[in-house]
Amino acid sequence: MVSKHYSRSTRKLITEDGGVIKIDDIILSIAAGCLAKSTEITLILDDQNVVFKSLLDLGLVDAAPRVVECLPDGLKFVKPADLTFRFEKPISDSERFVLHGSTSNCDDQDTVWELMIDDIKEKSALQGLVKIKINGFCIYSLILAKRGWLARILCHLNHSFTCCAYAFYRRLPSMDTIDISVVIMSDFVDERAVDEIRQLKNHYDEHYIKAEKGMDKRVHTKCFLEISLDFPGLESTPFKFKIDQAELDKDGYVVDHFNGIAVHKPAKGKVRITELHESSENEVLWTLNVCEREVIKEEPSGKL
Repeated sequence: MVSKHYSRSTRKLITEDGGVIKIDDIILSIAAGCLAKSTEITLILDDQNVVFKSLLDLGLVDAAPRVVECLPDGLKFVKPADLTFRFEKPISDSERFVLHGSTSNCDDQDTVWELMIDDIKEKSALQGLVKIKINGFCIYSLILAKRGWLARILCHLNHSFTCCAYAFYRRLPSMDTIDISVVIMSDFVDERAVDEIRQLKNHYDEHYIKAEKGMDKRVHTKCFLEISLDFPGLESTPFKFKIDQAELDKDGYVVDHFNGIAVHKPAKGKVRITELHESSENEVLWTLNVCEREVIKEEPSGKL
């Protein structure tokens, strides 16, 4: 849960008659009859969360998101309580969203984020506040982001992206070895032209040749991935890694572990990328063909 990162908190005993607890500009109002019994309520303001910070670094949000965790976790109200966020006047081309974070059933250390309110009503925006009804305790976040970017934000928070994979190879002159590199990128990055995607452009500039592009697949960035090579006569040791999702969704994530591979001309084989799961069967995401051909250099012009 996010409380591992928190820097500020407040707590108060609230009785069955109700009460109010506040931290900064976040106010929890519990009316009479909301609680079945007197309960010590804690609000934790999390402004150190790494995942939310990465959203700011990537420019996906216009301001640091307000993240509040309400404890005791899992508390259910007899009737809904009011949670209020106060905020400054929004930027014209941006929207405010309220997200709800809950603990995943399959992993009590993971948090699943979902949209609770999409776009704050005009009246609320003018008043500089948003009030939501909550039925119980977990984590809530107020986010200011540019229009149309909510899906991308949720991919970051939930560590799950639709991705494609490119396999590249190059052979230095008069060598019986090749270098094999893989670029994995989110579909948000792949929408851009090739010459606008830094990692693809770098590969062309470094005289790599595109072998094959894999179809879009869902990738869970909290899982380990493994790359293995399948070439005739080659004993390949699989390479295990985790994706940096900030790189994945900015320039593309590169795995250039396989350099100086002893394969005679013309190289012909496969690059296999597998997602590893502890509690279920591993999933082969891509099997990318490498068929060496005599090409000096491909120019990055438009989408691949």
